[in-house]
Amino acid sequence: MVVVMLCASVLSAAVGGLVLYQSSKVVEQNVYRNLELTADNYASIFSDSTEKVESTLEAYLSAINGTFDYSALYRDPDAYLKDYQDHVLVPLTKQFAVDNREDFLGIYFDFNPAIPRHLEEDDQTYGVWYLDRNLTGEIQRSDMELKKNFDPRNEEMGWYYDAVEAGTGVWSKPYVDVYTGYYMISHTVPVYYKGELIGVAGIDMTFDSVRNIIEKFKVFDTGYAFLMSSDYDVIVTAGKKDIRQNANLADPDSGYLPLIDTIEKGDSKKVFIGTATDGKVLSYGRMSNGYIFVIEVKSQEIFKDLNYIRTLVDTTILAGITLCAVIAYFLGRYLAKPVDEAQRRIHRLSCQDLQKDDRPVKFGRNSEGQKMLAEIEMIRTTAERLSLSLKADLYQEELAQEKLESAVNKLEIVLSRMWQNYEPGAGEKVLNDFHFEEGRHLFGQISDLLEELAALREKIKKLGGIYYLDENAAPFGKNNGNTIEGSLKDE
Repeated sequence: MVVVMLCASVLSAAVGGLVLYQSSKVVEQNVYRNLELTADNYASIFSDSTEKVESTLEAYLSAINGTFDYSALYRDPDAYLKDYQDHVLVPLTKQFAVDNREDFLGIYFDFNPAIPRHLEEDDQTYGVWYLDRNLTGEIQRSDMELKKNFDPRNEEMGWYYDAVEAGTGVWSKPYVDVYTGYYMISHTVPVYYKGELIGVAGIDMTFDSVRNIIEKFKVFDTGYAFLMSSDYDVIVTAGKKDIRQNANLADPDSGYLPLIDTIEKGDSKKVFIGTATDGKVLSYGRMSNGYIFVIEVKSQEIFKDLNYIRTLVDTTILAGITLCAVIAYFLGRYLAKPVDEAQRRIHRLSCQDLQKDDRPVKFGRNSEGQKMLAEIEMIRTTAERLSLSLKADLYQEELAQEKLESAVNKLEIVLSRMWQNYEPGAGEKVLNDFHFEEGRHLFGQISDLLEELAALREKIKKLGGIYYLDENAAPFGKNNGNTIEGSLKDE
């Protein structure tokens, strides 16, 4: 039973370990791959709209550059900007706004307020801004910013000065527009001519759809997503306690430095933070505007299926071992049945009980058990025959000894009478013929008895050698010459 159970346990553990190892690799690879694909897919979906904004704004700027006369601008800035605004920029901007009203909130171009010579602080700057104010598809022209609002310290003018400071196209962080009340982002591009700032063009697009998707995003049981800017500020989050909006994950105290290092290295799309059981797994995808879409999942949720497989395999192993133990128990009893019977019969032989055991024993197809009991029965039969033979020989020896004793007594009497008839020193020595014949007969009888006793002694020695398992004794019923004599000569 122990051997069978050990073999079953080792085999089950080996198979179970192999299954767990392979299943762990497969589950991990599939989960990580799915996370990477999901992050890339959402980043790609969000990028479609931002890429369209960038391409549209590029076409808008190309149209402006193709129609703008810089030499006329420098001759008389105020007159040229007024004329260009009313006759070229307004219809051009409106056309772009109408053509893209299903995708964008508004499109605009603001001239540098420092270019006009006679523009007052409370005057609107030159430019044009068309937007769908109510998101109904109706495009309306809106007022421009006042000159006095153009100050780098004015946070509401961040869309303008971020582009000027960067010197290239930039995307703003999501914000609530003070004029429309919409949650949106802006893509702005500065326009330069011979190193001088001419103005800033931009397109606004609502960001509510992106925010709704991220806030409602769910993976596994509690996994969620958040959006970061290119400088690792959290832009949109699902409101989880461990991720705060506007937090910067590049901060050493944030605990997300492994994510930042992985993003900057760009050699992987998955990151492990913490331990395998209490930590988190993150995957990310880059958007075309530099935003980073990140998915975060608890490790224990990722390995939920793996833990289920592990529990299933462990249960199967335990059930297999239990089944093997039950089978081994009954198999052991079945195999031990003839051994138990053989032990009982051998015990009877050791107690010198040579009576035949007629109790029926059934072993089914266990031929080895039947053979073993047949051998024991043969031993019992041989011992019984040996015992009966010894008993008969001892009886014969006893009779021969009695006859020898009687013959010796008679011989003593005859010798005594002969001595009486033939005394030493007597003149006449008379011996009776009868006494001579009687003595000779007795001597012959004694000689025969001695030979009989010698033969019985030899036979008993042979039987005794077999009984005591003398390795030099001849098999029962066979003559082995002097072997038995040699083995028993000391006796």
